[in-house]
Amino acid sequence: MRNKNIGLYLSNASNKKFLLEKIMGNQYLRDDVDLSSLKGVLYSLITINRLIDDEMNHDYFLIKTKENSNLYTMSSGQQKKALLAYLIAQKPEYMVLDDVYSNIDKETQQSITSTLVKLEETTLMIQLFFRKRDLLPCIHTVYSIRHYISCN
Repeated sequence: MRNKNIGLYLSNASNKKFLLEKIMGNQYLRDDVDLSSLKGVLYSLITINRLIDDEMNHDYFLIKTKENSNLYTMSSGQQKKALLAYLIAQKPEYMVLDDVYSNIDKETQQSITSTLVKLEETTLMIQLFFRKRDLLPCIHTVYSIRHYISCN
């Protein structure tokens, strides 16, 4: 059964971090998909930075490549590919994909796209993106988000 993958087209005024927290907490998109009972992962620079922080401050190396490189020493493209492989190995039921193509070359973009398209049948994807050309071919529904600001 095919998942109803969702794209969120963001403006520069969007509060992306807040939106990511709400999606991962199943407080946003509930009318489209209930994530409460699903295992999810966040594919984001936020995740990469948290893992690098663990490497630097705690000598905890969760992700390594075949060459035994740690995230801190990898290029942006290598970091994103390594994170994607790590997250896929977790066998998530959904992935939130944050600005998939930022700071990576065309070859890495193609590699990541190919990997994500193969996951379409088994993993629900929610993609946040800023440029229309960055929309993944496996996204079925797109919402335009102009502003999303916390009102606490």
